Amino acid sequence: MAKQIRLKNLDEFNARIESIAQLRYKAMDQIDELNAQLIEYAKENEVFDANWRSIALEYFHSDKYEKSVEAYLKAIKATKKLGKEEEKYLIGTYGDLAMVYEHMERYSEALNVAELALRIAKDYKSDSQSFLENKVQKLRSKISA
Repeated sequence: MAKQIRLKNLDEFNARIESIAQLRYKAMDQIDELNAQLIEYAKENEVFDANWRSIALEYFHSDKYEKSVEAYLKAIKATKKLGKEEEKYLIGTYGDLAMVYEHMERYSEALNVAELALRIAKDYKSDSQSFLENKVQKLRSKISA
């Protein structure tokens, strides 16, 4: 358990906030460096769809949405190489990609991939079907607003 520290004044409080920010930026730089290494590896080696989804999610959490989109598109391509029997794995990938597009306020693109996810979810009677139906409805209302 971490030792509890009592701050004595506002200057110490502000210094802690600054320290947190510095740690966050340092961690983000390290994440960027690691992702760059992964991308470099993937240029010459086959990488599974789940690996691309992990990379995409890390980019998303680092607010690097364009890079996240690129990684999700590579995940989709990798999944499609596996054949029709693996199509069900696209539900999550398309759903996540829709989330990224929505954060980017690219609602039409978000709707397109959310509808793809929903179509596949219906085909496979997936548990995520009702969630995706709500997502599609929400995106349609954002577009029509």
